[in-house]
Amino acid sequence: MGACDASGAAGLGGGRIAVADDEDNHLRVYDLSTAGPPVEVVDTRAQLANERGKHPEMDLEAAATVGNRVYWIASHSRKKSGKRAQSRLRLFATDLVRAENGAATLAVAGQAYERLLEDLVAAPGLARFNLAGAAARPPVEPGALNIEGLTDIPGTGHLLLAFRSPVPGGRALLVPIHNPAAMVERGETAQLGPPIELQLGGRGVRSVVSWGGAYWIVAGSPHGRAESRLYRWNGSGATEWISTVRFGELNPEALAEVSVGARTGLLVLSDDGERDMGAGPCKHLGDHAAKQFRGMWLEKAP
Repeated sequence: MGACDASGAAGLGGGRIAVADDEDNHLRVYDLSTAGPPVEVVDTRAQLANERGKHPEMDLEAAATVGNRVYWIASHSRKKSGKRAQSRLRLFATDLVRAENGAATLAVAGQAYERLLEDLVAAPGLARFNLAGAAARPPVEPGALNIEGLTDIPGTGHLLLAFRSPVPGGRALLVPIHNPAAMVERGETAQLGPPIELQLGGRGVRSVVSWGGAYWIVAGSPHGRAESRLYRWNGSGATEWISTVRFGELNPEALAEVSVGARTGLLVLSDDGERDMGAGPCKHLGDHAAKQFRGMWLEKAP
């Protein structure tokens, strides 16, 4: 409870999960042993305010964990009006902090990196995708740039970002980032790896997470609502559609590896902003206590 538009998440261990809502800039920490409101709300305003001291919406879309650090990425898209928004051009980090009682919380680390879009546009290996043209389109237009996936590349300290759109040639686009720590700690230019194009049935990436020796991808329509699917990818070769997993009426937008006691698996969180709550869509409810989102637990078969 307390939010509708779950858009990115990271397991914190000890039965806790941090969740971003793409309608505000708060990171909410939940106790997975029980439903209910967040046990803590991490306010990023002090560290991530702009030069005017304001904190406009970042449109947070995804998170990735590397050791004790969680990276969070904004959509890098334009506003619905088509206007450019600097607050949406951000990659920032939080570090895991343990309280005296052992509970995990997050603290903003370093500075937000705001030149990733420039780096993507300037990369010679990405020139054929015309990301400059995609970034100039309003997000409702086909082919408009929108980043919704981020995960670690295990054992490297690198990140893998994934686009919901564009979907060049009907394939989902992913790009490695080799130096995320240097970007947020020292403002170094992003070092980008060769692009990866995956066949996800014409879908873009809504979320991706590395878990159990593979990447797990929620793929959905590049624009609007359509049936989302779960795919498994080993890091090379073809993807595998996990046809036995059906999301039903959920709008899956966040994946996170979590543990509760001896139980470990993936949580799929639903962006329920448009869900009818009787008094209208959830995102339009004025009372945060009345807002809620849903999740789905996934475990590998023995």
